Amino acid sequence: MSASSPIARHIVLTTRPADGAAGPGTVVPDLVIPAHTTITRSPFGNDAVLINPPPLRAGHSVRLTLTFATAPNGARRCLRAC
Repeated sequence: MSASSPIARHIVLTTRPADGAAGPGTVVPDLVIPAHTTITRSPFGNDAVLINPPPLRAGHSVRLTLTFATAPNGARRCLRAC
């Protein structure tokens, strides 16, 4: 999975150890999400970090486009995150 957003030129994907250890995540080129699974975003898990976004305000939405490498016909799925 890769990510893009109209408010950030670059998004870095990071992963953290399964034990939830504190500290910065490890930058990875993509995240693997097995088919038919549910993922939950958390400050203690894998993350999509927007690099140099404009000032963000609490309660506003940020559009992220997630691209799945093995999606049929290169399909794209959009996710709204706050």
